[in-house]
Amino acid sequence: MRLISDAVELEEHWLWQPEVDRVVDVFDTPEETVMVFGVFYIDKFALDVADKIQKIHRELEEVFRPWNEHYPWQGYSGVELRVVRGAGGLPMVLGGVEVADNAEEEEALVAGLLQRFSRAQGAGVFVKMCDTEGDFLLMMCSGTLPEEYDYPAGSNRLWLSAGEFKFIPLEFHGSRGLRAHEAVDYLERSYYKCVTVPEVSRALDAKIAAGFPSRHLEALTWVHAKMREPAHAELLRSNPTVFALLLTHFLKNDLSLTGAVVAEGPREEERTDVCMLASKNHAALASVMVAQSPMPPGGDLGMVLGDLLSLSLRDALGAGQLTVSEPKRKLEGDLVSALVHTKQLDRPVEFSTTALTTEVPTVGKEASMDTLALSLETFLADIKDEDGGSNGHISGQASSAGDEEARAFFENEGVDISEDDFFEYFLTEGLKMNKEQLQHYRKDAYEDAASDDNLGSQHEEDIMLEELHAMFGDRDGADGIEGIEQLLNSIHLDGAPTGPLQAILKNMAFHDKK
Repeated sequence: MRLISDAVELEEHWLWQPEVDRVVDVFDTPEETVMVFGVFYIDKFALDVADKIQKIHRELEEVFRPWNEHYPWQGYSGVELRVVRGAGGLPMVLGGVEVADNAEEEEALVAGLLQRFSRAQGAGVFVKMCDTEGDFLLMMCSGTLPEEYDYPAGSNRLWLSAGEFKFIPLEFHGSRGLRAHEAVDYLERSYYKCVTVPEVSRALDAKIAAGFPSRHLEALTWVHAKMREPAHAELLRSNPTVFALLLTHFLKNDLSLTGAVVAEGPREEERTDVCMLASKNHAALASVMVAQSPMPPGGDLGMVLGDLLSLSLRDALGAGQLTVSEPKRKLEGDLVSALVHTKQLDRPVEFSTTALTTEVPTVGKEASMDTLALSLETFLADIKDEDGGSNGHISGQASSAGDEEARAFFENEGVDISEDDFFEYFLTEGLKMNKEQLQHYRKDAYEDAASDDNLGSQHEEDIMLEELHAMFGDRDGADGIEGIEQLLNSIHLDGAPTGPLQAILKNMAFHDKK
């Protein structure tokens, strides 16, 4: 049996960015981020454009078929394709895929497939891409994008033709971006005047073409779960790419295994083992979710994951987000064999298998969370001691032992624990920021702080310290770790501490997005 989810309804106007800097109607965009693309055949002398577009549509369906059938898309249903009338009344193939929280990976994958397709089609085929959050291609190359192409002047100028990314030049309405019909009309009249920007091409090649498609396959892994219900096990075996959707549904709908698991279920040896394909990011998320769920006797993580997936599947079926139907044809093989068969992959790639763990992974951070949390709390305790007060949130035993360990740690590192030195240590040692970045963020922070006439720096510091104290709570439990995670998360939250540190964090978040 085949699990079917509702495909996103693509809108042609999602393909175009505003030509001027104006407020966008957020109610006219989907709840989750959707990547959209348009494939045009532009030749003012061609009389059979509609026929050529139908042919392009069929060829694109063949390109995306193995990926739609076997790749674990965040939105599950995969890439949608249909022929519509686009800007200027031209027929076009409109395509899209819901990428949501996996946008960086899946947008690069689709862009790579379209670049290959464009290279094979030649100069008459033009491809426009973006997502419902903005022009992700310009964001990919933001570090090297010439200033004159910044938003909104660069809107709707970047196109893919014959495998190359080209700009409609700024000589054409250079003071603003282009309207949809203006861009298409220009390509029809003067496509040969489009320009390549070498630094942009290099940046996009590094993000899209390098290692394609093998690196996207190497980012996948097998995840094993043990299912109680044979019917659910059979559905997941027949639909092994539904893993990401079930995790997302579980989180979005605030489902919980507490009180939901049947007390007298099958013994471990009677459970059905199911193997599902997932991105390594989703496999790591599964470990986090399992670690936060009630553990059965014996602590088998595969059983917990099986219960979690089963509960999510039952709820998604009941809510109509998933439906069961007879497949039109039986799916044969797997992703790798299908790609090799269609000549999209030169040699097979082996997927790894991810073992579930209750240890929450720290992606891209080598510094110990425990050491970082301990250092923060010691700093707070020192500040209180200087004021002649005592910290009522940190227990005496943990504080005393923590003080000695933290002092020894800082002495070994040669760090003098002053307020300014602490934040320098936190950014350079905890977040692995280099000195040049620190000076850049600090400069912006001081400029932001100087412009604030309402709060003095000492008052800002006091507010920040109170918020940090409230975060960490009692060091005897796990609250310290949760506190530091909240602090790191506050980089992206509106409720972050105020003052110079907030400016530093905002600048860090801004540059991370680049």
